Amino acid sequence: MVNDLEKDELRRNFQIEARAHVWLQSLLDKQYANGNLPEPASLLGKLTCADMENADLAYSPPFSPVHSTIIVAAGILKNKLV
Repeated sequence: MVNDLEKDELRRNFQIEARAHVWLQSLLDKQYANGNLPEPASLLGKLTCADMENADLAYSPPFSPVHSTIIVAAGILKNKLV
């Protein structure tokens, strides 16, 4: 998948998005390996389960489910704590 992008615009856009995901993940992996990965913003911001349940997370249909596992898990935990 060097530079052989699809001619179909929709498929090409998915390819470009996939490349961006792979590139970003490789950067995060390198930062983690070097001990340079900061704490998650949810911990630094002291977000509650309700905050996380209402988070506006990016949605990318070909790469993630409709319901974010983070949001679903936060909702389950919030309901158990109430």
